[in-house]
Amino acid sequence: MKKLAMIILLLVMANVLLSYQIEPDKGVHFTAIAGLYILSDCVCEWTGLPRYYVPVTLCLSVSFAKEFTDPFFNWNDLIADGAGLTFGFAVRFADFKGR
Repeated sequence: MKKLAMIILLLVMANVLLSYQIEPDKGVHFTAIAGLYILSDCVCEWTGLPRYYVPVTLCLSVSFAKEFTDPFFNWNDLIADGAGLTFGFAVRFADFKGR
């Protein structure tokens, strides 16, 4: 049930970002990285992999790989990715502290 609530929260956050005249691309970056962090942290928890650096490394790798393969490098995309990473970490940290 908590996982469903997190998914709904991510979808609501995407709608809020899109309603504040933020470019749709930045909202997608935010939600994709936040979702990737939450999912990879859950997988690390279930499989016993280190949760401290695997999700962060994965998210940063995907973020920078996407930007370096784009025709134009955009710092605002990386800022949106960083915000998504921070949000995903906050959600998982709150879930961990709630146990």
